[in-house]
Amino acid sequence: MYYALIYDNHPSYMSERGKYRDEHLGLLQQLVDDQELALAGAFDEPDRSLYIFKGPRAEASARE
Repeated sequence: MYYALIYDNHPSYMSERGKYRDEHLGLLQQLVDDQELALAGAFDEPDRSLYIFKGPRAEASARE
């Protein structure tokens, strides 16, 4: 089963993202490598992002 997370980015997201980008991408890559992340990205308006998760940890998190 897949789970979608629509994330509302902080208003300073665009101006602050550069200093966190490498760490953020590394964490996302680890989720891909662990087959827990199917898709991630920002919407056309960068105030929101979409993450598609799969696997038992995603299912457990969805229940919380």
